[in-house]
Amino acid sequence: MRDVLIFFVREAKLKEIGRIPRRGSDSSFKHPVTGLTNENVCEAVEDFDSGHTCFVFVSHRLLRPEMGAAAPDDAYNSKLKLILKVFEKLRGANAPVPEHFDFAV
Repeated sequence: MRDVLIFFVREAKLKEIGRIPRRGSDSSFKHPVTGLTNENVCEAVEDFDSGHTCFVFVSHRLLRPEMGAAAPDDAYNSKLKLILKVFEKLRGANAPVPEHFDFAV
């Protein structure tokens, strides 16, 4: 049996940094076109309280013609804003996710 590494970013961390982070191994990397750095804010799935976390997979394409494989979102962070808005709708008293749950992407 092989070990499978699955990483997530906490909702609170997404709100804190204000954008979908790049994940790369070189902490000094800075993309030549966008200036984005590798934030390395992902955590192993084992680091989360699975009894109070809703894990969400977001499929997206990292390739944009004007930026190459550079940015997971646009300059206005539209995708992040949409993701956070969806979390608000999914969580609550009459929603599928209990109010006390956190999200991890």
